[in-house]
Amino acid sequence: MQKARKKMIFFICVLFVIFFILITNAYYPLRSFLLMFPVSKYHQYTGLFRYIPLSVPSGSLPGRGSFFPYVLYFNAGKGFTKYLNAKEDIQLSIIYNFGNFRCGKKYAAYFDPQSDLYGAFYGAYAVNSKALFFAEDGQVKIEKLATVPAYDQKHLVMPSIGLPPGKVTFTVEAVEVQRGVSYIDIPGWCKMDAVIKTNTPAHRYRTRQLGYLQYGVPKGLEVETDYQVMRLAARAYCRYFEEYNATIVFYILAKERGVVEEIDTRILSRSVLKQSHKH
Repeated sequence: MQKARKKMIFFICVLFVIFFILITNAYYPLRSFLLMFPVSKYHQYTGLFRYIPLSVPSGSLPGRGSFFPYVLYFNAGKGFTKYLNAKEDIQLSIIYNFGNFRCGKKYAAYFDPQSDLYGAFYGAYAVNSKALFFAEDGQVKIEKLATVPAYDQKHLVMPSIGLPPGKVTFTVEAVEVQRGVSYIDIPGWCKMDAVIKTNTPAHRYRTRQLGYLQYGVPKGLEVETDYQVMRLAARAYCRYFEEYNATIVFYILAKERGVVEEIDTRILSRSVLKQSHKH
């Protein structure tokens, strides 16, 4: 009798958990949290960031929402080299984060046009090259630097949610540059604020896409135009580190300049890079 009672209680608890997950749509964030963690760790320890001791935090913006609980890692493999049509092996490793899931939603805030974090990303790029991005006098080659987020958007982000690379818009406008900026307690950064005209993620669900495993499924969204092109606010900090033979670029993308400022002040600027040599 005692064993039967325990089994019954266990069975009821399991049913309750399943019912709770289905009713609250908790399946989608749980799937994302559990699947992305090992994938992200694999990329963290097989790319440039295995040698670069950079820690980028997650966080939230009061009144606007929170980001995914932990930052994610991705390595571009041979794709970025082919995109540049370069003869040498150019490695690109990425740290990124996006607007988190909200209770009861099947999709992350990244997909939600009503969210302040719609279409928002922040994180860092690492590229094993200096000459690609810097002239001999040390000035940043803005057009070359723009190839990094352009590749990210055209060949990684948008295709993962159903928009082919050839249909992705990405142009950089109104770039403002400040040189010799101190950031994360390290001098010598080039700071750039810009407007980026590109596609945003909201679209009508048609079929399964690989990106849905992390962003959730855009079912229930009110969408007038799939992957609507908008002008988004962007910020980047760029610097070459000889000790890692890598150009590091911190970046933020959001639909409003105020959101960019808050992400920078409250989250990204709290990143830590441990330097092993004097700069």
